[in-house]
Amino acid sequence: MAQTNDDGAGTSTRDPSSSFSQFPNIPGQPKAQSWNESSTSRSSSTLKRTHTSRAASHSNAEASVSQDGHRPLRSRAGAQQSAQYILAPDEATMRIPKASGLKPHIWRLLHQAPAEPPVTTRTLSELDLGSIMNNIHLRSDVNFDNDLHFMPIKGEKGESKRQRAQDYWAALAAELHIYQFMAMSRQPCIMDISCDGTFTPRLPMMFLALKELLISLVPDRDHPSITEHLDVALIMQQVGKGVLDITGLARWLANLLKCHCAPMRDAITDEMAARIEEGLSQGRSETIASGLESLFAVLEAMKLDVANHQIRTFRMLLIDDTEHFQRDHFERLINEHEFDPLPSSEWYKTSMQQLSNHNSLLTFESSNQSLHGMKPLIVGLLNHLTSLRMPKSYPSTFCHDEGRLMRLRDDIQDLIHLCICYRAFDRAVFAITRGRQYSAPGQAYTSLRARIFAILGISERMAEDDITKLWQNNISNIALEILRVAHVFYRAHNRRRPGVGVKELPAIPDLQLEKMCENLTTDMMQEERYRYYADQVEAKISHSTAIQTSHFNCMGPRGISEEQRIWMSRRSLQLRQPGYLDTFPSGGPYLPSADTEGISRRLAHMVVLNWRVWAGLCYIPYHKEAAQRTT
Repeated sequence: MAQTNDDGAGTSTRDPSSSFSQFPNIPGQPKAQSWNESSTSRSSSTLKRTHTSRAASHSNAEASVSQDGHRPLRSRAGAQQSAQYILAPDEATMRIPKASGLKPHIWRLLHQAPAEPPVTTRTLSELDLGSIMNNIHLRSDVNFDNDLHFMPIKGEKGESKRQRAQDYWAALAAELHIYQFMAMSRQPCIMDISCDGTFTPRLPMMFLALKELLISLVPDRDHPSITEHLDVALIMQQVGKGVLDITGLARWLANLLKCHCAPMRDAITDEMAARIEEGLSQGRSETIASGLESLFAVLEAMKLDVANHQIRTFRMLLIDDTEHFQRDHFERLINEHEFDPLPSSEWYKTSMQQLSNHNSLLTFESSNQSLHGMKPLIVGLLNHLTSLRMPKSYPSTFCHDEGRLMRLRDDIQDLIHLCICYRAFDRAVFAITRGRQYSAPGQAYTSLRARIFAILGISERMAEDDITKLWQNNISNIALEILRVAHVFYRAHNRRRPGVGVKELPAIPDLQLEKMCENLTTDMMQEERYRYYADQVEAKISHSTAIQTSHFNCMGPRGISEEQRIWMSRRSLQLRQPGYLDTFPSGGPYLPSADTEGISRRLAHMVVLNWRVWAGLCYIPYHKEAAQRTT
């Protein structure tokens, strides 16, 4: 890790010959002359104006102080002549000179791009310790995810965020180009230059955001150094005069960050400083903006590292306090009329009435009486999870479990549709063998399973909201694969052509393929036929879930979470063993025990925690009412 001086920075004496000696260019614009080259002949007059500016600034009235404690960037008579044409009369905007040669789309970006950097203390506020401790979503997720951590946003929202960030950095590069143009035009005759309008400058706000981020990330001992090096008002004056030592500032930032970030990010911080220095030497503003973008990316990564470390540190505390925290949270919302438990109470009442149709749960006995109150939760959730059509919503008492319920539904739907495919495979083997009884080995079903999931694809599964539609849209491909595997099995079983590969098999007859597609369409899309398979899956999962619920109900939240972690580790090792999925229960090959047990454990975990939080708030009144009617 790199070391810094006693003041926390590797500072250097500012020398005009090496300080921001070349202002950057915009791509496609003519490369500008360096500040030194354009001002050598008038260095004495420039120095004289500087002294005059300082004298005038002391004689004028005291500048007002902004909310951040710095003097605002102002235009004063007789002081900073360059600032007079950089800033508009309202002192909060910056002019766009026509002679700067900015293209129309860059001009639009200066007006429309975000005013703040994509990474600020405000955008990262949810990563603060206080926000973490009061984040109800995180407090729920930490029970189910042993590797819970924050990560950059992905998907559609992430893409939108990246696009806004690109617009911001492009606008900042254009602003740097304008500062360059103004620094080259320090003659009085240029002061009446015509403009294409004005825009709000982003550079002061960027330095202020940088300062706030650094103060929130580094220890207190480095705060004086940050305050000294990131005096926003002084920096903007130096930018206006073309004497900002941005290379030295970048190196100081790199040294400071390497003292406090993970060693794995040292190379990124060095690259950031090198990129800014390269942009200055080549006069390319987009390269400087790219270096600044890397700087803020490192700061975001540092904040994520700190937040994830805090989650790991307080994980057990958060889990132990799950039930108490959520119960108090939702009780407060109910009392403040911000949460209506009535719809969930009605749903629980309906599920209790449907319990009589589930013999597997009715016949399950347990010494723990509270399990009887949780049985309706199992019934109601399985009705949603095994439904052919995607449920519009889940009970509001499971509002923080919707993501887990959706993933659980996907797995159950996969299991139901695999049952349909396995049964179709048995019928195909029976037809190919002309009615002879052959018992397919487990390897045949495992091979069919792998081929079907290869057809469905991982990316397609992630993009499709309703997994049942993905199965229905691939019926023809699945039907062809079922017939191919059936022919392979039949030939291998009879040893007529040992070792024959799929490519050597004859083409599947069109009539046979058409019949298979018709049967799969009926089983997957007609409610009555689909329900036949769904009921079989539901019966087995409900009984297994009742067993797991009874077991978990004798444990605390930490004990349940730890047992789930151990079971998942053991199962991941079992799945690596060859032939593990080839073993099917004696009742038939349609429900591999490895699938049903995992689904049951996940469902039972949600049911137990949900009951402990919501029993007294929502469920128990209806449960007692039903118990009184039965007695």
